[in-house]
Amino acid sequence: MRGSGRLTQNIALLYGAEVVGKLLGFAVFAYLSHVLAKTRYGDLEGALAFLFIFNLVIEAGLGPWGAREASKDPGRAPLLLSQVFAVRGALALVSAVALVAIALASDRDGVARTLVALHALVLLPVPLLLNWAFQARDEMGVVALTNLGRQVLLAAGVYAFVRSSDDVLYVPVVDACGYGLCVLAQRIAYGRRVGRPVPLRALHGLRDVVRDASPIAVSSCVWALRLFAPTIALWLFTTSDEVAPYGAAHRIVVAAHTFVWLYFFALLPSLSRAAVDADTGAFRRVLGASLTLIAWAAVAAATCGTLVAGELTRRIYDPRIGEPAGALFALMVWMLAAAFVSGHQRFGLIAYGKQRHELLANLAGATVSVGACLVLRERLTPETAAAVFVAAEVVTLVAAHLLFVRVVHPLPLRPVLVPLAVAAALLGAAHVAALPPLVATAGAAVLLAALTPLVVRRPRQLLADLQSCVRPTGG
Repeated sequence: MRGSGRLTQNIALLYGAEVVGKLLGFAVFAYLSHVLAKTRYGDLEGALAFLFIFNLVIEAGLGPWGAREASKDPGRAPLLLSQVFAVRGALALVSAVALVAIALASDRDGVARTLVALHALVLLPVPLLLNWAFQARDEMGVVALTNLGRQVLLAAGVYAFVRSSDDVLYVPVVDACGYGLCVLAQRIAYGRRVGRPVPLRALHGLRDVVRDASPIAVSSCVWALRLFAPTIALWLFTTSDEVAPYGAAHRIVVAAHTFVWLYFFALLPSLSRAAVDADTGAFRRVLGASLTLIAWAAVAAATCGTLVAGELTRRIYDPRIGEPAGALFALMVWMLAAAFVSGHQRFGLIAYGKQRHELLANLAGATVSVGACLVLRERLTPETAAAVFVAAEVVTLVAAHLLFVRVVHPLPLRPVLVPLAVAAALLGAAHVAALPPLVATAGAAVLLAALTPLVVRRPRQLLADLQSCVRPTGG
């Protein structure tokens, strides 16, 4: 399908596969919360926080950069493949060594240190992933299926090998194997469509690659630090038992945050083409339509998430972890609404080549996150960590909006403010009525759905505008 429905198809493929993958992920960690001691579960969440940050160090901003460049000029794809692999390969080796060093330097027990060190294995296959190359070709189906396959393998491995806290070290080993098979499947698919990718075939111009992608890379790492600083601070300054409920709530939010990234992952090529063609009308049309639709959907989802938070975490996790995680998730879910809104400004800046401005927005949020955690230190609790987590995203949104308006063009925030007012009214009414969580959530969902035609005017026209700047890609 090469017409205006390509964007919708890509998003549907990615979201469909990710929904299944995230459900598998929830099942895996629900299982782990029951079979692992609370302390070991906290150790695992701490190790995965470090892993996430180093994954983005290896990503190095080369995913959005490579997709943008290959979308503009598909003929450069072979050269870009070599350049991306060279930079990511070097970063993977450095990151693996750094992760092992962190494990050895920590004051945790032997199992916790080994758990962190073994996650270095998960980093090694990352340079060979070709998600960005398929993104540039608008072939999201390959990305969706291979990522889902990795989740299936992780789930199968955990259920097969992890039966108690003594088996926790199998988790990173199984995950590394899943990544390796995902890489193999992607490279076979790419070879059949385009030709066998040859790493390190052409390495000239690496300095230009690093210089051009470095703002996105630094921004991604700053974003990860902003997202995971409270988790790491809890792991460093408190006990693993404190990390466990926060990590459980945080895991749901981060899993859902994947859909934020996937949405803009699919939207970025269209924005980039409109920007490079200097088609300001198309750019404003697609960004405005997207903001109107997504802001309403994101705020509605956050409202329902707040109402059902306690019931959700109790059903997913062991009661030792799920009970305290509920109140944390009720607050932390609002980070997702802020992220869906700020993504329009941040990825809009990237599409226009304003990576340094996007970095400044992320730095503002990271400063709040890291600074608050360092100030609180031993006084940090799961509740204050959750508040820091949301506040950092709100600061990022405000900074990104101000920078976007300054260097690109005005972007009205009315599509955001109206849904927030509706959400505040619904949450206040639910609190006063003291309804059971499931009843309150169902009622809110029905009311929000009924209000959609009144709040989101001409939704079909907005969808048409969203698809209007999508055109066939080369290859």
